[in-house]
Amino acid sequence: MVHEISIKKLWSVKLEHNFNAVACGKLFNSPENVIAVGGQDGVVKVYKTPQIDGFDKPVHHTLKLKTTLEAKCGSILHLLMYDIARLSSCDLVVADNRGSIVLFFEGQILDRSSQTASSNSGVTALTVQKNKLNDVKVICGKEKGEIICFNTFSQLWNLRLDNFDHQRIRNRTSITHLLATSIKLSTCSMSIDYLLASDSNGRLHAIQDGRVRKTINVGCVVNMMCAGNFLSYDEPDSKEMPTQIALGCSDGFVLLLIDMEINREFYYTDVGHPITHLRKIPNQDDSAESSNVDYLVCCGHFSSVKVFLQGKEKASMPLPAWPVTVHSLSESTAKPTRFDLRRFLVGCTDQSLHMAEVL
Repeated sequence: MVHEISIKKLWSVKLEHNFNAVACGKLFNSPENVIAVGGQDGVVKVYKTPQIDGFDKPVHHTLKLKTTLEAKCGSILHLLMYDIARLSSCDLVVADNRGSIVLFFEGQILDRSSQTASSNSGVTALTVQKNKLNDVKVICGKEKGEIICFNTFSQLWNLRLDNFDHQRIRNRTSITHLLATSIKLSTCSMSIDYLLASDSNGRLHAIQDGRVRKTINVGCVVNMMCAGNFLSYDEPDSKEMPTQIALGCSDGFVLLLIDMEINREFYYTDVGHPITHLRKIPNQDDSAESSNVDYLVCCGHFSSVKVFLQGKEKASMPLPAWPVTVHSLSESTAKPTRFDLRRFLVGCTDQSLHMAEVL
């Protein structure tokens, strides 16, 4: 029996303020998931998560405000829930359009990274890298091509991609996305930790410990990256497969980075509109032949959420406006449930927020 893929909208809400970023998780040792919304006024509003009671139709909720966090910064562009201080379930990292990074611990500002704000350049990308020794690093990319890596209280390294642009393609390089992931190559039996950084000149950089190991000319700007297993191989043992990185591009194509190589002729799919968000959803249908192939959730300059499997669109959910932020519930959970793995939040330009689930 063929499993029909669908997207179920669980609830929707219309907020009263503009926002650019959302995150969901057990913030500051909260026993329940909360929703953090980063506003353009520099304030983070934390809401209780609505109860999902198995309604057949989406429910229009009013979120109940739990607390507000004054980041005392500019317009918030990125929110990240992660155990940075290694003392609670999730701390909150806030990044703004002025280049500031603010770390909240137990509801209070633990650190405001002055190093990241020194150049007065907005934060365009934010991620966390955790190595095999459980060392946690925060990494941000900026408008002027700078990548800064730091832990709770000290800067570890600083890299400016303009220094590696020998052709001087443009006068200014901006970081468009950062992905910290462990990559398995077909030529190596072990996975290796990399930081992948895409820039506004259509290049992709593989970085280790602040050093650029390889630069790839993609041919278009990569707005979003996501690691997973998106195309099946003939080999039955999935552990031996090289890691696949999906690249969401400004020209509407989703490309695949495999073994640190990109073949534009062998693309994953063509959405036809600029892509701004990608999320992996694990395939939990054990009965299917492609059970080891992940779903790919795709959003961009179109009013819908699309789900792909093996490069083919399998489901779509309409949205009232273009999405500005997408957050998978598994991103902020150390031990995500099977429901967390399938659910994601989408925030739109009309101030609406939607929780959905891939079935």
